Amino acid sequence: PDTLPTAMVEEGEVQALVRTVHDACGEAAGAAVLADAGARTGDYLLAHRIPRPAQWAIRHAPRRVGLRLLLGAMARHAWTFAGSGTFSFAVARTTTLAVHACPMCRGLAVHEPACTFYAATFERLV
Repeated sequence: PDTLPTAMVEEGEVQALVRTVHDACGEAAGAAVLADAGARTGDYLLAHRIPRPAQWAIRHAPRRVGLRLLLGAMARHAWTFAGSGTFSFAVARTTTLAVHACPMCRGLAVHEPACTFYAATFERLV
């Protein structure tokens, strides 16, 4: 685009962008591009959207408590990234994060999981 969005965008625009990346780059390179975008999104969120006192509290809390604080906040704000899909998490022996009916992957025909954007964003935040 000639200009970057200044507000939330419709899911269809995000889906079109993901399809365009996969079509232009191929599946493997497209996944890498989206993973890089996800990591950069995580950096942006840490720098501009998650208050420093909250980051401090999460970092200094016992690991499971901090994780539950972070994931609870993510769940409360899931509408910003899951759109019409849903976000869920489970903290047990291993922690699972999921975006169901993923708006980025919906309708995308690929051979491998196509959620590299979310995976990289979540990894950076956690």
